[in-house]
Amino acid sequence: MGDNLIDRIRSASTMLPKKQRQICQYINANLFEASSLTVAELAQKVGTGTTTVMRLVESLGYTSYSNFKRDLRHAVVSSAGESYSTFWELQQKRLSVNLESGSSRFAGVLFEGEALFRNLNNPHFFAQLEAGIEAILSAKRVYVLGLRTSKPFALNLEYLLKHHMDNVYQLSDESEFMIETIARMKQQDLVIVFAVRPIIKKTGEMVRLCHKLGIPVMLITTGNQDQHPLTSLSRVVITAGEIDSLLSCVPLILINELLAHESGRRLEGQAKQDFQRLERILEENNLTIWEQ
Repeated sequence: MGDNLIDRIRSASTMLPKKQRQICQYINANLFEASSLTVAELAQKVGTGTTTVMRLVESLGYTSYSNFKRDLRHAVVSSAGESYSTFWELQQKRLSVNLESGSSRFAGVLFEGEALFRNLNNPHFFAQLEAGIEAILSAKRVYVLGLRTSKPFALNLEYLLKHHMDNVYQLSDESEFMIETIARMKQQDLVIVFAVRPIIKKTGEMVRLCHKLGIPVMLITTGNQDQHPLTSLSRVVITAGEIDSLLSCVPLILINELLAHESGRRLEGQAKQDFQRLERILEENNLTIWEQ
């Protein structure tokens, strides 16, 4: 429903009662800002009541403000396209809207973090994690890929998994030889792909190549799973859902921690043997890792 929401708001601005038209006009003139406002904040900006805002939301076909705001946010991001300049502008405008001066801004950010964690506490998300862990543990080799804005998450997951696995490889640094590396992969391998906005063309190309060669892909992303262009090409999809928060990185780091922690727990016996072997090697060669 969010794809044509902006157009519907513009059309409605000429047909609705005066107060609702004013809200539509404000949203049209301040799309970036409006996509981050609460119902009370939007009402205050226009100089009307929350009841009027909710009447508009219902007129546009929504039963809740949160769903309306989610679709508005999605429509605004989509209208920005994949341009880094417009994406940066969007983030900066959201920053100016959501953060107040003084220490209260920290409390606001932490409150948003609590809401993010609550939203992830559901059986669907847990099922996605379970599928991801099973894919990691059953793979012969695990490759991790994240380009541009997604690269930090790929590096983080590689670091975490390598604490208890020796078959994890970073694909993000092999931009010149990525195609050759994928061409040598086997169907028993796994490619974990981070694809968060803005998604660059090469990420999609690599996922499509893996799909064509029969290499399983685990997609880790945000937003609406059904609307993500790479979902249909991925065997496992883990999504943090729609994130209307300044803490957009937090859910992805949490996913990494959960995947690494649980896979490590299930490999605990092997990890213990590896540590014991390492201790024997250190002792036999009079070596030490930690400074006393």
